[in-house]
Amino acid sequence: VDESTFFVQLADPQFGIQNSPQLDFQPEQLMLNLSIRQINRLSPRFVILSGDMQNWYADDEGNGQLTKRPDVGDAQVAGVKQSLSLLDGSIPLKATMPGNHDLGNAPTLATLARYEELWGADKGWFDVDGVRFVYFNTQILQNASMPGVQARVQAQATWLNETLRSTAAADVEGVVLLAHIPPFIGHHAEPFGWANWPPAVRQEVLGMTQGVAKAPRVVVCGHFHGNVERVESSAFGAP
Repeated sequence: VDESTFFVQLADPQFGIQNSPQLDFQPEQLMLNLSIRQINRLSPRFVILSGDMQNWYADDEGNGQLTKRPDVGDAQVAGVKQSLSLLDGSIPLKATMPGNHDLGNAPTLATLARYEELWGADKGWFDVDGVRFVYFNTQILQNASMPGVQARVQAQATWLNETLRSTAAADVEGVVLLAHIPPFIGHHAEPFGWANWPPAVRQEVLGMTQGVAKAPRVVVCGHFHGNVERVESSAFGAP
C-alpha cells in the first residue's frame, strides 16, 4: 500500500435541508462548490460520495407541503451533479452510496430503480493502490419492509459475502468498507437507532469478516452529520 495515497469523502450534501421550500438550495450548493475547490487544490487519488445527495425523501413520506413534488428531488439531484461537474477531470468520483433521503426511509423497488438511474449501482468495488474498496446499500439493511425489497437485501448479502471472500485471492493488501449508515456509533453491541444498523443485520454483516483473509479494518460512512472516529477491532475479523 502506498502510504502517500489519500482520498476524500463527501457525505450528506443534502441539497434543500436548510431552506423551505427546498427548491432554494443555494447555501448547500455554495458549501459543496467550496469543498470541490479545496479537493481540486489537494488533488486526492479519488473521491467518494456517501449518500443523501438530496433532502426530498424519494419515497415521498415525510415531505410535508412538498408531497407529490418529485420535481423537487430531481432539482436537488441536478444541483448536486452541477457541483460535481466542477471536480477536476484528473480526480475520479469512484463511488456514490444511497442514503435514506435518496431512497426514502422505507425504500421501494421504484426508489431503488430511480437511484440506479440517477447515480448508478448501489453496490460494487474498486481497487486503488493495493486496497480494495467495497461499497453497498445500508438503507435496505435498516428498512426492508416494502414489497420485493427483502429479496434485494438477501441478494446483496450473498454478493457481499462472496466479494469479501474472493478478495483473499486478489492482488490487494487490505479492504475498506464504504456505506451511508454506519454499523454502530459507540459500540458494536449498542441498541438500534436512526444512525446504526439493526443488531441482527449488524451481526450478520460484521460476521462476514470473521475468518476472512484481508478482512476489512476500516468502515467509512456518512449519515450522522458529525465526525466520529471509533476503534472497535473486536467487531471485525481477527488480524
